[in-house]
Amino acid sequence: MSVVRYELLDEHNVRIEGTLNNCPLTFTVGTDAVAKPLSSVLPLIAVGSTVSVTVCAEDFFGKFGCPVYPSSILTLVIELLSSTKPTSPCNVTLAADCKERGNALIQTNPGEAKYMYTIGLQVLLHTQDSLLIPLLLNAAMCDLQSTDVLGSLYKCLWVLRLEPDNAKAHYRCGQAYEEFKQLSAALWHYNRSGELQPNNTTDKKKKALQDTLTKQKQSKSLFQGIFKKPGEDFKIN
Repeated sequence: MSVVRYELLDEHNVRIEGTLNNCPLTFTVGTDAVAKPLSSVLPLIAVGSTVSVTVCAEDFFGKFGCPVYPSSILTLVIELLSSTKPTSPCNVTLAADCKERGNALIQTNPGEAKYMYTIGLQVLLHTQDSLLIPLLLNAAMCDLQSTDVLGSLYKCLWVLRLEPDNAKAHYRCGQAYEEFKQLSAALWHYNRSGELQPNNTTDKKKKALQDTLTKQKQSKSLFQGIFKKPGEDFKIN
């Protein structure tokens, strides 16, 4: 099922057709009676993206009922708001196999493990299958091991969008933010992870970060005191 906003424009950028009052259109690709160019281009668009494609008026409206000349070349502007597709049994089997292969390789060959997880993710892209979250989290761990911190953070935030109370995703976000030296953000995610799933590893991370932040605060106060004149308030911006 796909949810889109779209506009169909003529050669002078005059609107011919589109979603009314900014209300999106919901339909299932391949089953609902929608214009062929609209349904055929959607599998190539990422959710949240807006694309423009040229279409023939006859292809969009059919031979009958076309409000312009059938041979006219029009511009179709599509914004894909969300998309889910049914997961075939073959895709689930392939994704599960990629996950198991990745798990077997993650200790000895993280790069190859990440490759297997990525294949599994590509198979399940735009679905809501239960395998999607473990694949994202395992791939995020491989990213951290290969110093692709941004890739790890992106995948963990993706998980938290799907499952806001996922303790492991919060923990890996904390690891990523710590690598970026964003210690306050890291501590927040470690705290949330500890609330959701208490464990010694998270407690140690939290304590170490709290000590570091306390020392940084003390150092800043000392630095301010050195340059402060009697009777003068001095702040570092």
